[in-house]
Amino acid sequence: MLARAEYYKSVLKTFPTTESSYLVVAGATRAQVAEILDVDLTQLVDATEAGYFAEFTAWTVFELPGRGVVAWEGTGYGDPSNAALVRLSADGRAAAVVRDNAQGHVRFGCAVSGSLLFDADEFVYIDEPGDMPDVLRPLFDLVWEDLDGPDVDRGDDAPSPYAVGMAMCEAITGLELTVDEIVRAVNTEMFRAPMLQYPGSDD
Repeated sequence: MLARAEYYKSVLKTFPTTESSYLVVAGATRAQVAEILDVDLTQLVDATEAGYFAEFTAWTVFELPGRGVVAWEGTGYGDPSNAALVRLSADGRAAAVVRDNAQGHVRFGCAVSGSLLFDADEFVYIDEPGDMPDVLRPLFDLVWEDLDGPDVDRGDDAPSPYAVGMAMCEAITGLELTVDEIVRAVNTEMFRAPMLQYPGSDD
């Protein structure tokens, strides 16, 4: 588990920004993911045009044929709601998202087969670590901050919450992505989509 967190820590260095949303959906097609995220695949957007003040964001939606989809948006305010995560995971699929934004809120959420397993706007600070799915606990424990416990100095070499979130996306979806696949997914064409669709906003 630690090795996968370290792996994604190195992958993060290839991202244009970590103020972004990283979504993995196993078993889905590009068209399915775009529809659920309300991404307009007919409207290309320059990443510099999107943002909080523009009131829209832009997603890349990269299909891994026969495996699933990796999608990425570069504001940290375009992440899918819980309802969208559930829809993304319908019909036996699995979906997971990690997001960081300018407020420093690192979210993790996941759903499998149409059921929400976990979601927290700042997952490293949850009060009840037992709420985290068992399969994710070894990764989660790398970054959990017990606000009622003693301070823990993990050092500068510790995996970031975002990197751990990416590793948790892999653990939930079963999609082990190569660096090349992730780089291509993040740097492909971007398309207009709504932002500020907060978790749970349309549950």
